[in-house]
Amino acid sequence: MSRPEVLVIGGSNLDIIGTSLQTLIPGDSNPGSIKRSAGGVGRNITENLARLGLPVSFITVLGEDRTGRRLLNTLEQLDVDMVVKTTDKTSIYMAICAPDGQTETAISDMKIMDALNSDFLREHQTKIEGAEIVVVDPNLDEVALDFVFKHASRVFVDGVSTSKTVKLKPFLHRIDTLKLNRLELEALSEPDEGTREFEAKAIQDLLSQGVKRVALTLGDKGAKLITPKGELYREPIHIPIINTTGAGDAFMAGLIYAEKRSLPALKTAMTLAEITIEAKSAVNPDLTADMLLERIK
Repeated sequence: MSRPEVLVIGGSNLDIIGTSLQTLIPGDSNPGSIKRSAGGVGRNITENLARLGLPVSFITVLGEDRTGRRLLNTLEQLDVDMVVKTTDKTSIYMAICAPDGQTETAISDMKIMDALNSDFLREHQTKIEGAEIVVVDPNLDEVALDFVFKHASRVFVDGVSTSKTVKLKPFLHRIDTLKLNRLELEALSEPDEGTREFEAKAIQDLLSQGVKRVALTLGDKGAKLITPKGELYREPIHIPIINTTGAGDAFMAGLIYAEKRSLPALKTAMTLAEITIEAKSAVNPDLTADMLLERIK
């Protein structure tokens, strides 16, 4: 395979999404629906890019079980160049959603990501060095992250969660594009004093430490894209929400796709996220490049 435009390194898992039919009652059994589908930040980003027709490689870890084989086959059918470390059991992400599709809480069982260590990545150093853009999520441990940052020429990072984002503190000066939500921004910053100035100061601190571009997702309040040259803000389009799981991953994929196809970055990322929340799964199975470009217009 020719040199990939994008190499993604990250997690693949089974998503189990429970959506309540009524206002959630904590500590009680809530009637609703439960759906199982493919998931994982790295995997979702990869699938979005593949459905958009962008050449992409994916380094991940999967269990030697039926779920792992299914996840592998899905991406191989989309012509993704797969590099897989195998282990016993595929990881699981379980989310509980309100009736409007908003995630209320979630549990991520990603212990198998320990197998995606620096020793395994070293076996694929040439692939990492050869990629134009390397996308990584901090499900990797600090040693593996250090290896990626040392050998990749340009790195995009998705914050994933507050507990994972803190691993990025030693590597901020090596990050090209960092995608965060508000909670992840707080995890990388000084404690929030409740002032309106906190957000701007926290982002400027990241830029001063070497991050070239910060993308901040704000849920139903839109998103921002900030560089040392200035800030862009875009409000969301108010559309019916089916499921918010995967929207942030789609946003990140949109930033990457915009970069490679010379499209407006924030508008492309927001549009792809909006296409995603219209679907029941973490990636819209109907996604195509033509659909995205038409919606951007």
